[in-house]
Amino acid sequence: MSITSDTDGVNIMQHAKDDATLRTIKWLSSEGIHGTPQLKESAIASYLQLVLYRGTRPVSRTNPAYERFKEEYKKKLGTDPVVFTQYVYDTVFLIGRTIVAAGKYDGEAIKEWFPKVAERYYGASGWCVLDEGGDRAIQDYAIWTVASTDGGYDYKDIGYYSAGVITWG
Repeated sequence: MSITSDTDGVNIMQHAKDDATLRTIKWLSSEGIHGTPQLKESAIASYLQLVLYRGTRPVSRTNPAYERFKEEYKKKLGTDPVVFTQYVYDTVFLIGRTIVAAGKYDGEAIKEWFPKVAERYYGASGWCVLDEGGDRAIQDYAIWTVASTDGGYDYKDIGYYSAGVITWG
């Protein structure tokens, strides 16, 4: 089973934990529900451990651009950036730079210039080089779960995927 969004995902988990059949399957997730506080509540968190709940989320390699971004973000908003924040930040810069490179605000021109600009841009999310399908050519992922802690439950990265290799621990 797979869960991808926070509100619907919590609702599903609240019901699934009480279903005998759904207590026997493994659950997989993407990043959409990562960080949702309700998953750390005892009744849901213990269910997630029972069903070996695992998820993936994109992560950026630590780099000076990300550290500056994270510092400024925290200064202004009082919290660390959530998943995808650095990607949105870089996208805004890329679009702006692409419009300047294209010399006009035109969809076709932007489409033509975007990959050229992206291949030279290293931002908070890392290199923005695109593959032939227009997706990021380089992307790392964390593998996460909800784990027991001294004070209850919390999110924990238990592995990483990078360049075709999964590393556990």
